Amino acid sequence: MSNIQYRACTTDDIDAILEFWRTATLGGSTNNAETIQIFLDHNAELFFTVWDGNVLVDTVIAAWDGWRTHFARLATKPGVPSPTYRP
Repeated sequence: MSNIQYRACTTDDIDAILEFWRTATLGGSTNNAETIQIFLDHNAELFFTVWDGNVLVDTVIAAWDGWRTHFARLATKPGVPSPTYRP
């Protein structure tokens, strides 16, 4: 049985997130520690991580325009079936 934990991203997670994004995304200009830290300084409550034990399996960055919330970025560990992570 999986040990799924949903939690807000913290500064301590940045290295794990960058490593995760190297395998789970196609890359991008915002894939660096400085950009993640700037986002956390301004919108930490909109950056979520999903862990299976000590393994990072999903990241979600949301956006808020004052009226609606949007998914700005969703990354899922390749090869992991998403139904496993439904609460």
